[in-house]
Amino acid sequence: MRRASTLLLAAALVACTESSTGPGTTPDVVAPTAVAGADQDVGLGATVTLDGAASSDAVSVALTYAWTQTTGPAVGPLTGARPMFTAPAAVTTLGFQLVVTDAAGNASAADAVSVFVVENPTATV
Repeated sequence: MRRASTLLLAAALVACTESSTGPGTTPDVVAPTAVAGADQDVGLGATVTLDGAASSDAVSVALTYAWTQTTGPAVGPLTGARPMFTAPAAVTTLGFQLVVTDAAGNASAADAVSVFVVENPTATV
């Protein structure tokens, strides 16, 4: 009787797992990791590329990238892993956050990056 109960419980667990994710699959419950790239110093009116391509997910290859500008004059729209825009013509700081979402709908925590728009980004002190 005890062996029969154990077998029924094991069969029920397998049935629950297979019915929700398919046979032999593991549910994707781990959130991906957003990597918004390194802070940048750029010149006035320069072409800027944000780089979220180092973002990753342990299970899913396909990620959706959602960039949000948090500070500075608007430069959008920002789409994809490597959005490009033209820096403002005035000294300012631009702030951005990146959240990535995997194919299962799991979203990462936000990662932030800053772009410092300066008159002469190559000057050394």
